[in-house]
Amino acid sequence: MDQYYFGILYFTGSDMFNKEMRQRALDKGFTLNEYCIRPVGATGIPGESIPVESEEEVFAVIDFPYKTPSERNFGK
Repeated sequence: MDQYYFGILYFTGSDMFNKEMRQRALDKGFTLNEYCIRPVGATGIPGESIPVESEEEVFAVIDFPYKTPSERNFGK
């Protein structure tokens, strides 16, 4: 279940949505992909994955307003 919510986000969003989410994560000091979200230290090396129990938690970690799957089709 560790990767489930990250995979859902990745596969329910457009390319533009995914790029925006990943950029927001970087701006907030994290790296986000379809497997996990991890803090990025001062050295640029990602730390341990942050456990989440919902899609909403992923959005909360990067302080991004939650979007339902139907709202994730930027540019389409």
